Amino acid sequence: MNDDTNSPRVISRIIERVFLEKEYSNTEFVYVVAICKTILDPKHDSLQLKESTMKRKVKRYLVGFVIL
Repeated sequence: MNDDTNSPRVISRIIERVFLEKEYSNTEFVYVVAICKTILDPKHDSLQLKESTMKRKVKRYLVGFVIL
């Protein structure tokens, strides 16, 4: 497997394990992507998932996802 934590393959495997082949909404999908991108970001020395930050990221990713 690719060692690059930003690889779509890594995110895909995480999403598969989170939802266990169940149906999920676009919002749920985007929420998982936002968490993954935050947790796997090597630029940060510590992990903090503030509610306001996560809401902003989910909104940004959801808009980007819908536009695609």
